[in-house]
Amino acid sequence: MPGNMQRDVRTAFFCVALLAFARQGLARDKCGECASIEDWAAFTSISLTLSPPGQPPVATWKARFDHKANDILIDADVTADPGRMKGSIAMVGGRVMLTKGLKPERGYEIDALDGPVLSMQLVLRLLDRIFPKGPSSIPQEERIDRRDPIAIKFATPSASGRIPAPWHLGGKVAKTSGGAVTYDLVLEYPAEGRGGKTGSEKMHMVGELAVLAEPVFRDDSSLEGWTPYGVGPQEEKSGDSTILDYGAKRHDQPMFRKVGDVRAYIADEFGPGKRDATRDFTGSWKGKCTEDFGLKILHRGDDGKYAVLFCGPGGCDDVETATLTYITGDKGYTVVNEDEILSGRGQEKQRYVRCSKEIGSIATPR
Repeated sequence: MPGNMQRDVRTAFFCVALLAFARQGLARDKCGECASIEDWAAFTSISLTLSPPGQPPVATWKARFDHKANDILIDADVTADPGRMKGSIAMVGGRVMLTKGLKPERGYEIDALDGPVLSMQLVLRLLDRIFPKGPSSIPQEERIDRRDPIAIKFATPSASGRIPAPWHLGGKVAKTSGGAVTYDLVLEYPAEGRGGKTGSEKMHMVGELAVLAEPVFRDDSSLEGWTPYGVGPQEEKSGDSTILDYGAKRHDQPMFRKVGDVRAYIADEFGPGKRDATRDFTGSWKGKCTEDFGLKILHRGDDGKYAVLFCGPGGCDDVETATLTYITGDKGYTVVNEDEILSGRGQEKQRYVRCSKEIGSIATPR
């Protein structure tokens, strides 16, 4: 992705300047640079072709999204240093990534998904700046000539990018009779060149936003030829240290024949566990009871599940967005006893002890 970078992608899949992007996620601040684009989430089919103005495309993506099922399917056609690469990237249930016809570089597998998703996020954020009242405010056709003094930020859980200000957007946007939106835009933004000299970059973006008439995947969809990867926090040993990163790791087992097999695996591996009415984990939990950071665990809903909130001196996570769990039987937790649990997967787990059965502030008074 273009913009200010914190870490460039090394995989050849994105070895072009237009597709470099940062890996570190953005904080969820409510600044003008990173305003919400929820109004644009109704579009579940997005196509995007990127190219330097007047030159052949460097990337063409056709993506389909199912927000309810957390499924994504992206057909990619990218020109990079080794030559043209063509294939598909998918995500099933937000947990398992799949590739077909592509061989992402080890350690950078998630980049195959982050690149197109970030690029499409940028398009939506640009359109939101032009049409802040949402897609319903787009006329049949409108010429665009916008100079903006506020930068644009965009992110996934594992990557982020930024278009610095001031930027200029030109071109046209149109709405079809069927409700789809077509766009043909050129974005120009400041960029630092060699020797620290300030210049500019230009990017030509052409594509369409539409709404799918069918699911991205059906449970009986075949996965023959697809390679699966687990997505989430990844651990890797380096000498005596453990490196933690958010990414994708190739699955050696299990192998999935159909999409339904993936959904069954996710339900078992990442399900909430099973209710145990003999235990109650409500309270404040810490690694050590003298620490200011820890967990607040409280009942949520009517079926016995808990919301597990990370807390510190500044407060706790939002209970409304917390993932609910029974803790018992959830593979993300190990119950030592009613007053001691381990949180996490793999070999590196965080030990927590219950410091109080109250669910007040987790912070230790100073």
